[in-house]
Amino acid sequence: IRYLLLGLFTISISARIIPLENVANEPLTIDIISTNNMPIVPAMSTMDQAIQVPISPKLFRKSICYPVVGCYDNKEPYNNAALEIPQSPEHIDTHFLLFTQETPTTPEFLFYDGNDQSIRESSVNSSRWLRIIVHGFVNNRSSIWIKPLQDELLKLKDNEFSDVLVVDWGNGAKFPFYPNAASNTRLVGKQIGLLLQKLNNIKGLSYDKVHCIAAFEQTSCSHSRSHGYFTESINSECPYNAFPCHDYESFVNGKCVQCSTSGCAQMGFHSIYSLGRGNMYLTTKSSSPFCGHHYLIELVLDRDMSATHGEILVSIHSNYEMLTNASMTLKSDADIKPGDVFHHVFSFNTNFDKVDYAIVHFNKAKTFLGIGSEKGHEIIVSSLRLKSIEDSAMYV
Repeated sequence: IRYLLLGLFTISISARIIPLENVANEPLTIDIISTNNMPIVPAMSTMDQAIQVPISPKLFRKSICYPVVGCYDNKEPYNNAALEIPQSPEHIDTHFLLFTQETPTTPEFLFYDGNDQSIRESSVNSSRWLRIIVHGFVNNRSSIWIKPLQDELLKLKDNEFSDVLVVDWGNGAKFPFYPNAASNTRLVGKQIGLLLQKLNNIKGLSYDKVHCIAAFEQTSCSHSRSHGYFTESINSECPYNAFPCHDYESFVNGKCVQCSTSGCAQMGFHSIYSLGRGNMYLTTKSSSPFCGHHYLIELVLDRDMSATHGEILVSIHSNYEMLTNASMTLKSDADIKPGDVFHHVFSFNTNFDKVDYAIVHFNKAKTFLGIGSEKGHEIIVSSLRLKSIEDSAMYV
């Protein structure tokens, strides 16, 4: 077997697979016997390539059965984890920790596999929501984002009143074994399902009161930042409003600051109540608090000025604080013509009641030799306006 480790080196042994018949309620194993030149997984230059190895011959098929949680194989569509199959429940060692508003720091441990006493004696309340937190690769229940998320969920009141179930399968999600972790999610999902069945049968918990966060065919994103966005959105007074738009550049350029007939949307915990559908855009800040109220800057140039080449920046100041320093041209070598109108959307974490002043700065573009072009050396501003997108307040 040649298998990639961290993209740094490979180890090689020769092997062949002896298939075994499925035996009910007993783990199946795969015997490896020495032979000659029989690569199982070719060495790859990156982890992603290793995960995507298109191996289909029956020779590489594996299957295994475990008590209670059932059987697994690597046939399609489960051939996308370098042909790995889930490790044993004993190895993954999944724990289910229940937190309630009455016991926010002391967890109750629940079990799905025969120990019904843990369910009967639990504090699960069928009238409340059960919010389930499940970590991913290289995480466990001690990951720094879980406790803040758990605490925010436990603050919910009224019809959002919640218990929180933290699912810890960290032993099956360890670095660098991504294919194993990806395959293990199948077994962990089955364990969660079995636990929910018991909560439904014994405690009367309706599946309609269970809240799991997931996505299908999502684009890539910063996982660490997304934790912060979602956690902050739960109880934030800032609404995380998002606007329908064709693309992000159009949104930043102020072309999509109206809610269409289908409506806008909210990002995060409260998105379920949004009517908007399709591509939605918003701006966030680089540090917490991430959410901001949206504002639109409109800069109009004088029709009598000369054409030029460069970048225009506008800084807005309120209560002696700079709210933004925005590039109206979005690049340093933009063509700037008389009468041009520029728009830019930015966000600030609070609503402000006034604007003290604004500064417009023009950086003329340099030529290849570092000398300014022959075009105009200045810009003339006809008007500058600032508008609150959420409440339509205008600052001239």
